Amino acid sequence: MFKNFGNVFRFSFKNAITRGYKILTVIIALACIAVPILIMVISARSKDKGEKSIDACGADIIYVVNDLGGENSDFNTLNMMGEKNYTNIKYVNCASIDEALAKLEDDKNNIELSFILGFEEKNGSPCAYIVVPDKRIPEGQARNYYDFMDKYESYFMVLAAGLDEEGLRQIITQSEYQTYHETGFNEDVAIEDSAENDDVMASNVLSTFKSVLPLFTLMLLYFLILAYGSSITQSIVMEKSSKLMDTMLVSVRPEALCMGKFLAVALAGIIQMFVWIGSIVLGFVIGNTICSKFYPDANFGLIAFFKAMSRMHVFSIPNVAIAVLMLIVGFLLFASLAVVAGAISKTREEAAGASFLFVLPLLLAYFAVMFGGGLESGGAPTWMLYVPFTAALITPAYVSLGVISFAEGLASYSIMFVCMLLFIVAAGRLYKMMSLYKGNQLKMGKVLKMLFTGESAMVQKK
Repeated sequence: MFKNFGNVFRFSFKNAITRGYKILTVIIALACIAVPILIMVISARSKDKGEKSIDACGADIIYVVNDLGGENSDFNTLNMMGEKNYTNIKYVNCASIDEALAKLEDDKNNIELSFILGFEEKNGSPCAYIVVPDKRIPEGQARNYYDFMDKYESYFMVLAAGLDEEGLRQIITQSEYQTYHETGFNEDVAIEDSAENDDVMASNVLSTFKSVLPLFTLMLLYFLILAYGSSITQSIVMEKSSKLMDTMLVSVRPEALCMGKFLAVALAGIIQMFVWIGSIVLGFVIGNTICSKFYPDANFGLIAFFKAMSRMHVFSIPNVAIAVLMLIVGFLLFASLAVVAGAISKTREEAAGASFLFVLPLLLAYFAVMFGGGLESGGAPTWMLYVPFTAALITPAYVSLGVISFAEGLASYSIMFVCMLLFIVAAGRLYKMMSLYKGNQLKMGKVLKMLFTGESAMVQKK
């Protein structure tokens, strides 16, 4: 029955894998990798608790010339900030710039490096300047001190204005706010530093995934089925419209010709679908690796979610395996209806008109999911998970996320699989019976009668 099936399959598959197909697959795959990486890196940078230290300014001693009124302010209190590279600088007050320049000149033969930090008023506003000794401290390195001043600008202005040391200490002491549970308070563990906080963040991300992932599978299958359904229908009817059917059937059985074309085009779609899904997974893996290496102190929802997946029973291996099978079978379910459309058509025009056989169920399922509560954070109605057409669009996501159990996923998969087989058998039978039909376009009633009685269209025409 399937004589030369392999030849038909290889030829059709080769024609389906065109240059445009490859380019589109690669471009979208690269985008699917890049987007998760960008999302994770941007989130990590915004949540990273670790602050980069300011580069050293190169000075061991800084001579301070303060013309803003705080001549006796002790700038050594700046070492209390705890800023790396700025905790052991010696600050020496000078009465004038001339005194500071003289000390800078005297230091040329010393091992310790120094420069001048001055404060003055210009145009009614306080400003600061640095005087660097010739050839001892590079200007670029000394300018790092401006970064230190920018970070602690208010403290510098307070010192320059002459606030006493005790007042400065009170300002420097930054207030911290923490939230504790009673047990955490006794153990001095704040909520934001506890595993409970990670679980809360992971739960929030899971709730988002319950809406986003079903929407993703819905849109992915929707567009792939629309694109490949038409290709399958036109491929099935090709020999009929070009009047090559009589010649083809000498060496290939109708069933082999039909199934070879169907599976070849369907396989091209399935490969594309899983390349894109795999690219998204790879993007999140790379993003997680980058965040762990470059932003180890970052703590945000996605990181917490990935750490808690096994504990939350999300993306477990059995459930993912069922979800993968459901994606394949769901795609083949609609694709088999496209084969039926091609089987009952004798021209490309008729095939385009018969495409409602797979477009109509797809549209009905699409709108049922979109407006029937199928995307409400895992709250899809039970019937939607077991009606094969709606189940094909969203159940793979719900199974992989653990919203429904492995057993429920297996039951849904079984229903879809049986329906798919029935449609494929019907498509093959109709194609065989219609392979040499040259009469008027068949009505749906005659198609159903032919399907259940087993009589060919040629017999009925007589």
